[in-house]
Amino acid sequence: MARFNEILVGRYNRMLQRLLSMKGGPPAPQLASEIQPQMDVEALPVELRFLLGWHLYQTTVQQLASAANASGVQVRNPLTSGAVAVITSLQIQVGSGEIIDITESFGGITPDLTNVFTGTRVDSRAKLNSILVPSSFAPAADLGLPIFAAVIPISQNPYEFINKEYDAIPMFPGHALRVVGSGLNVDLRVHFKWRERAIEEGEVS
Repeated sequence: MARFNEILVGRYNRMLQRLLSMKGGPPAPQLASEIQPQMDVEALPVELRFLLGWHLYQTTVQQLASAANASGVQVRNPLTSGAVAVITSLQIQVGSGEIIDITESFGGITPDLTNVFTGTRVDSRAKLNSILVPSSFAPAADLGLPIFAAVIPISQNPYEFINKEYDAIPMFPGHALRVVGSGLNVDLRVHFKWRERAIEEGEVS
């Protein structure tokens, strides 16, 4: 028999069960009808994200300068991954000052660039292989949907595109993000940090 205000998203119950070492059935099977103490599960410290099903990764992708060509770096969530990734840090360094474009595409129509890389897990409990596919090549062209363009000066410190929590970029299956420099024969280095997990039923449009 269904409960009143029954909670059907299992990862929150599993998180509470693991975090509090509780035995038996779901510790929070339904929403309370009275005022109760609250825990903001989305504000947990990074080491507890795994209890919510998040796996943490990072990687740096470098495209060396190529004569008469623009350098590009891309990250893509395959159309059949069944997972969502959230880019939490995107740092850019260039070999000389130039305009950088960040563009995106949806629907799984974007192939990887020629040089394909893998993400490195940050949490040893995470799956060995990430679902995101980083890649690079020169020449590279922008994708169809622009989201950012700015002059990036040459500097020892990378330019951080994501500065606040709500700047983070969710990437569902079929989403590709590409960073391309407008200058020719210029090194491009992009560092990505992200988290990923399986998609919940209610998140499918």
